[in-house]
Amino acid sequence: MNNFGVILASHGKFATESLNVAKMIAGNFDNFIALELKENDSKQEFKKEFIEKFDSLQEKYDFVICLCDIYGGTPFNIVIESVIEGKDFIAYAGFNMPMILELCMLDQINKDDAEKIIEEVYKRSLVNMKDLVYEKEKEIDL
Repeated sequence: MNNFGVILASHGKFATESLNVAKMIAGNFDNFIALELKENDSKQEFKKEFIEKFDSLQEKYDFVICLCDIYGGTPFNIVIESVIEGKDFIAYAGFNMPMILELCMLDQINKDDAEKIIEEVYKRSLVNMKDLVYEKEKEIDL
């Protein structure tokens, strides 16, 4: 059983579909919630939904992680407001599939280690494929 919950917050269906893809790859996991900012949603509606989802996860888990799609967007701004208002959780902007998959494979972890893993996976997940091909060719030539 996981000791942490995760909110994926995004514009449109990005969070929901990212979660669907992660489940297709890794199987079912219950500690994630996708939160969509729909085109006609007001900031207040989205914030209300965020707080409800956060509170439900906080009741169930030791801590909560919130991953937003982009820095500076409405989901990001709602998360920042919640931190300023005293909500205690880990928050990052710029989630990607490797990050989601890494987190969904974890069961028990502390907050500090969760932050380290998120940051490491983020750095590791951006790969210049041209450089990768060059390195492989270089290995073959040796």
